[in-house]
Order: sequence, then C-alpha cells, then structure tokens
Amino acid sequence: MASRVRTFQTDPADRRTKTVSRLSPADLFDAYRRLNTPVWVYDTDRCRIAFANEAACRLWDAETEGKLRKRDLGKDMSNTVRERLQQYQASFVAHDSRFSEFWTLFPKGKPVHLEAVYSGFVLDGDRMGMLVEALSADQDEVPDTIRSAEALLHTDVMITLFGADGAVLYGNPSSGRTMLVDAKNALQTRLGSTDVYEELVGELAHARECARVLEVNTKQGKRWHNLSIKSCLDAVTGNDAYLVTEIDVGEMKAAQDRASYLAHHDPLTGLYNRSFVQNYIENPTIFQRDQADLTAIFYLDIDRFKTINDRQGHEFGDTVLMTVADRIRDSVKASDAVSRLGGDEFVVLINGAGGNLDKIANRIRKNVSEPIECGDTTFSVSCSIGIARYPEDGDRFDTLMHNADLALYAAKNAGREAHCHFSASMQEEVQKRLQLEQDLVRALASDQFVLHYQPRVEVATNRIVGAEALVRWQHPDRGLVPPGEFIPVCEETGLIEELGELVLTLAARQQAAWAKRGHRIRVSANLSPRQFQSARLMPLMQDITRYPGLDPSLLEFEITESMLMGDNEQILATLKGIRQLGFCVALDDFGTGYSNLAYIPRYPIGCIKIDKSFVDQLPHSSPVIGLILSLGRQVGAKVVAEGVETDPQLQQLRVWGCDEFQGYLFQRPQPVDIITDMLDRQPADIRASAEDILPIAADPVRSSAKA
Repeated sequence: MASRVRTFQTDPADRRTKTVSRLSPADLFDAYRRLNTPVWVYDTDRCRIAFANEAACRLWDAETEGKLRKRDLGKDMSNTVRERLQQYQASFVAHDSRFSEFWTLFPKGKPVHLEAVYSGFVLDGDRMGMLVEALSADQDEVPDTIRSAEALLHTDVMITLFGADGAVLYGNPSSGRTMLVDAKNALQTRLGSTDVYEELVGELAHARECARVLEVNTKQGKRWHNLSIKSCLDAVTGNDAYLVTEIDVGEMKAAQDRASYLAHHDPLTGLYNRSFVQNYIENPTIFQRDQADLTAIFYLDIDRFKTINDRQGHEFGDTVLMTVADRIRDSVKASDAVSRLGGDEFVVLINGAGGNLDKIANRIRKNVSEPIECGDTTFSVSCSIGIARYPEDGDRFDTLMHNADLALYAAKNAGREAHCHFSASMQEEVQKRLQLEQDLVRALASDQFVLHYQPRVEVATNRIVGAEALVRWQHPDRGLVPPGEFIPVCEETGLIEELGELVLTLAARQQAAWAKRGHRIRVSANLSPRQFQSARLMPLMQDITRYPGLDPSLLEFEITESMLMGDNEQILATLKGIRQLGFCVALDDFGTGYSNLAYIPRYPIGCIKIDKSFVDQLPHSSPVIGLILSLGRQVGAKVVAEGVETDPQLQQLRVWGCDEFQGYLFQRPQPVDIITDMLDRQPADIRASAEDILPIAADPVRSSAKA
C-alpha cells in the first residue's frame, strides 16, 4: 500500500518535547487503543504496520488489526515515497524530530487525505519506527491542491525556503534528501562560501532575484546545481525569506566541461589541439591579447613517424606520440603552450625565452630521443624543429606558423634530427619544391617516366640472367633527372604509389617483350613500403598476370628488409598472395635492416640481395657475406651480390658460390634498347665472359648505388 505526502514542514519549536517513546510498547498500545483518533505505528524497515487502534483500522479499511498488520505497504510504494520515509527515520534518530504533514493514503486503492503528526517510536531490537497520529481526515480537498502536493513529493527539483538568517523554514522532499545540515546557517553551509553567500544576498537586495550555477554542499558531497533565488516573505511569520529552487546539473556540467576540454585539447596526449592554434590564426585579436610574452613558435614533428606506424602498428605509434608529448611538455616552462596539430606534428609557443631558443630546441630534441619502451620493444625516435621568432619573423600568428613550417622543412632537408631558424631564403626553396611537385604530377599524366635496366649476371658463367628495372624521369627541359631528386618527393606526397604502379606495369610488359624475342630472363622491380601495404597492390598484380605473353615466374618484386617489420601475419599474407599469383619475391639490401633471422624461413623469399656496403668492405665483411650465402641455401633462395665493381670482389664471390651479381663491373643501368642489344648479342650456347658481351660504359662516377 502506497502513501503520499503533500508537504514537508518542520517546526523547530516541536523539538523541545521528547517525542521518541520510551514507555513499554504494551503500555502505550493499551493507551492508544482507548483513543478515537486513528493512531498506528509504522515499521519503516519492514514496510508494515506494527500496531493500529480501532480508529486506524477503520481509516485503513481493515476488518481487524491482525489483517492490517499483514499488508505489505512497500509492494506498490514508489521510490520517492520510500526515500522520504527513510529520511523521516534518519531525522528521528539524529534529531528526535516531530513532523506535522498532510498525507494521502490509498487503503485498497481508494485515496484518503488526512493531516498527521509523525514522531519516532522504538521497536524491538532498538529499531526506529514511526508513530502516526491522524488529526483529521478531510476528503473535500481541492483536486488541484492534492495534485500539486503529489508533484512536490515526486519532483527532482529542490525547493527550499530559507529565513533571512539562512535557517531552513521549508523544504520539499527532494530538498530534504540533499540538505547537508538543518542549522541556522544552512544556506551559507549549502553554498560552501561566505563570500558567495554575501554576494548573492547583496544582489538580491537590489534585483530581488538571481540565478547561478554553483558547486554546492549536499549529503552526496559537492554537486553542481543550477540555483534560482528570489527574495520573498515567509507566509507564516511575514519575515524576509529566500525561496531557492535547485536542479542538479552535475552530469550536464561534466558533459559541458568535457566538451569544452575536447574542443581545445587533444584526447590522446592531453595537449592543446589544432582548434586552440586555429583560434590564434582566425582571430588576430586573441593573439594580440595573449602575445605579450611570446618569443617564438616551435613547429616540430617526429622523424619518419609514418614508417614507425607502418612497421610497429598504430598502438605502438600512439605510445610514441604520448611519450613524445610528455617529453616536449617537460622540456619547456609551464607558461609555454604545447599543442598537437594532428598526426606527429606539434607546436610550442615559447614565452619569455630571450636568447635561449637554441638551448630549448636542443633540450627538446635530446629528451625526445631517449629510448621508448612499449611492451618488450625498446625504440628510439628523433624530431626536427622549425623556429620562427616574434616579431622578427612575423607579427601575425599565421605568418609565424607559416615561417616556422618553412624552417621545419629546411630542418628535414638538412638530414632530420635538427632544428632550423627561419630565413627569407627558405621561401624560394619552398617555391622550388612546389614547382617540383607540380612537375611530377604532370610527368605522371604525360608519360615522362621511363625504365632503365641493370643486368643481373650469373657468377659462374658471366651470362645475363636477369635485369632490375630502375625508374628515370625524362624531363622535357632538364633532360634525364636522377631518382634522388624526385623519389623522396614522391614518397612524401604519396605520388610514389602511382609511380610504383607505373613501374610494375612497364616492367611486366618488358618481360613479356623480351620473352617474345627469345630472352627468358627474370625482370625485377622495387616495391615501396607504401605500395606494399596498399589495398591496391593485389588487384594490380592480378591485372598484370593477364598481360599477353607474361610469364609470372620471370617477374620478381623486390622489398627491403625493413618492410618485414610490423604485423608479421599481414606481411606473410601479402607475400603468400604474391607467390600464389606465380611471381617471385626478392629481399633487397639484406643485412642493413633489423629483421629477425628466425622469421626469414617463414616468408616465401626466392632471392636475397647482399647490400653493396658489404661488397665494398671485402674482405673484412667475409663472415657476414658467408652467413647470408648460407642462409640463402637453407631457405632455397638465390643470392645476388649488389654493387660489384672490381675483379677481386667478383672472384671472391665466385669462390664462395654466390649465384648472381650486378654492378658497374659488368654494366650500369641502361635504356631498354641497349639491354636488348646485349641480350641479342649474348650467344645462346657459348659461355662468354662479361668483356665478350659489352665493355663497361664510361662513367665519371664509379658507383652502383640504385639510381
């Protein structure tokens, strides 16, 4: 059976009388049975009536007291009423309180309105119950009045009437559930600050009402409430009073604070974000307001971060970003604003550094380069920094950002792991770079790229058994542009993927053309890391297999040793996919990377190419070369020595049983017609020497670096 409260009213004067009964329950019950006024005792813990006189039984529509005591009044009781009754119980225990209120009961579902007085009653086991005395039962209450009482009971809005001295005069149930104390200075205690209280009282003296969102003290701890406060008169005494209406907005405030934080902070690193920096760019007045102590802007990024992400995975990459962010923040003063623009780009607003910019930059670079541990992996990174000084390099924030970016670009071009100050000449370099990027886009669209080929020669016979395809840019004005000028730009801009697809297609066609001419030699082409990880790779290779006259077994794709680092399962799946299409896979520049030799046998590698640096160091590098040759035999892969330039080098490789070599000793990369002529002149049955095939082309630079 549910019960409902109309109002909550406490009269401090009532506390002068001890209301918790200390006589024996039997004596009290005998006395209560003689009364014509309905009296009952409610067991708050068990939600049942423990005693009721005859008048109470009639009010509850119960035939006998025994039947009434069996009713479970908590069965249909709302949580709001349950909490209200528990609140009464706590007040009886703590303050020996006595309440006079209006109730609506629902005996057998029929509403009964009455005024009642509640006081504490000690039950068996020293549990606190509630003695209820029904003073009147007025069934002619106005419906709207009754319903408004229901609203006051169940609403979550806290309504409290405070006296001018801050004491509580009235509080609806929701207010009572959160009120921390019931004392003369309750309002001051609620607000938690005398200064805030005096400020509000001062405003109310003039405006009569005010509103605030404040952190207030409640039984649940500090909570954010939206308060509406009005000056009024107490309807009972006519004295000045304050009516306070409160709504708990803690969750909303937390959400707003979180949204505000995320609007200007990077969720991964906790640094300021791009929006924070953008505010300075788009709102010059904000910059002019905050730039009083600005000395310089540092624009920095992590060197080769994309490679780290690709090889180690994004989880490791995030660990690197968070670690680097902490190290940058620890390298500068608390007054210096550090922000992450996105990816691996960071901006630091240096304040009041004087002439110590180089010292700060060196400290940042040193701290960033300390080893980073992630699980079982220890890794080191470096960073490059561009510096623009205020106001020497610009008095607008967007100008400073642009110039710091140019300085960062210069630091990258200087070899990375460096910092550079902006200078006016950098703008010219940027224009050259932009022009180069535009020329590369046009070059791809107008077929300006061609392939040169460097022969691969069988060590034992000096016969050409293969050719490596190397891309060249046939510029309409500059002539043949070496790869060192355009490959890095293609990698940075993403054009390397489109260029790589062109190289694979041209190499496949050339293999088919040489096969048609009777030259069944293996043609190899390099795969860039970006291309190797691209979703477009396997569809492209499937298209290549359909090229007329192509023999997939004579087309080889070279990957670098470093590309085997990262997600081993994904790498294995890609390599197996290439092999299933019939192509071969070669491991290029072997010995210079960090691959685990234990994993090499897992991969379908058909060729291992010894890096030129080991050939150059012969005979000191003999143990390393011997190890690579042994590995090749164990995994069933051919071994090719790169960069062979002298006869002693070739003779040593022949003694060790190396399968193939390539280098300037035999031939430098040449256009396709020259390689075709060499193949045409190569006897079909006679084992000729390299000198019998074609003399070495004159070249002022004796280097067989891939170019």
